[in-house]
Amino acid sequence: MSTVSLCIATYRRQERLAAVLEDLARQTRLPDEVVVVDNDGAGSARAVVEERVAAGAPFPIRYAVQRRRTSR
Repeated sequence: MSTVSLCIATYRRQERLAAVLEDLARQTRLPDEVVVVDNDGAGSARAVVEERVAAGAPFPIRYAVQRRRTSR
């Protein structure tokens, strides 16, 4: 079986991020890791990620902040 890394980009959507992480925990095939990249330089998603990690998410969750928003 191959390794599954799921990357989630978010910007000030704490409630939706929490819902996605909860939904992922109920999947038949869990990801091997989840990487959350917060595009809010203030780190507004950090509390959601830390709550899920503290609650014992069934997969590791890594969190990073993209301090500078990029535009195309």
